[in-house]
Amino acid sequence: MSLTVFPEDVHVDGTLSAKNFKAPIASIDDSAIESLAGIQASKVIHRWAVSLFQPPGTAVIAQTWLAHIVSGATGRLAGVQAAVITQASGADREISIDVQRGNAGSAFATVLTAPLVLDDATPDRAPQSATVTGADQVAGDIIKVSAAVSGAAGAQAQGLIITLFFEEAPL
Repeated sequence: MSLTVFPEDVHVDGTLSAKNFKAPIASIDDSAIESLAGIQASKVIHRWAVSLFQPPGTAVIAQTWLAHIVSGATGRLAGVQAAVITQASGADREISIDVQRGNAGSAFATVLTAPLVLDDATPDRAPQSATVTGADQVAGDIIKVSAAVSGAAGAQAQGLIITLFFEEAPL
């Protein structure tokens, strides 16, 4: 079979079809894919959010959640946000949130640069973001989230929501 080489750009006004096509690396980006293209899930990064919460109208208490088991070949924690529904009224009241990763071969260790702290200066229903540093995950990692509370003055914040944003490669 002979090969035809076009030394210049080629434009097609109609539909281009081919029996085989191999796109050059990095030649197809997000803008080149139609929103309803029907690409199989096994060929894309899976993105989703997991939310953990304590109900509005009740004081936030210390709690630990097992939030996720990584099932993809690889993954990453793309972000962490938290908010209270009603802010604390006591000057020393704090909620300290930590996110940790561990598995059968390693102990739980934080993936944040510092715990995310919500205090009496945190406005009602205003999401706050943590800085994630140890974001890379592998299959079998377990993600644990803890909320610690402190302070005695005034009232503790009420209603807590923590959202983790994940990305995982397909199985």
